[in-house]
Amino acid sequence: MPNLMMRFLISSGLFLLFVSCKTYEIPNATKMESSQKNFQNLYFSDSEKDYVYKANIDVYGKQLGGIFVTKKINDTLHRAVLTTDFGNTLLDFEVSENSFKLNYCVDELNKKIVLNTLKDDFRLVFRQNHKVEEVFENQSQTIYKVLDGKRYNYLTKNKSDQKLI
Repeated sequence: MPNLMMRFLISSGLFLLFVSCKTYEIPNATKMESSQKNFQNLYFSDSEKDYVYKANIDVYGKQLGGIFVTKKINDTLHRAVLTTDFGNTLLDFEVSENSFKLNYCVDELNKKIVLNTLKDDFRLVFRQNHKVEEVFENQSQTIYKVLDGKRYNYLTKNKSDQKLI
């Protein structure tokens, strides 16, 4: 009897595994044939400019907001600072493809999971060259499936103004 029960559990588990797994599909998009092998992200690429934005971060039910400033230091390194509207520094870090240096962080943001998320997200935002695997298209957007280590990211470009959204 225990052998029969074990076989049933294993076969049920395998059945659920095969039935529940599905690859990600982009809604209302069709695959395009494209010779484009590289996607250039030119945001934050000018080392002569300081990029300044209004920003809000929600962390553990607390809302931190202020001014976000980033500057390209060299070909691979960006420095980013988040300050309050009154000038108090909330977060100050340097990020490149291979390094992350935290210069300052308030206690509310100084959590490993928050910093790792910020590091991964900003590394993706600051990266200039992305290797394109596939290209999709719908009525208003072109979607690039790009390889990022062991996973894929989808970069969406608006057809009307050619801006990355």
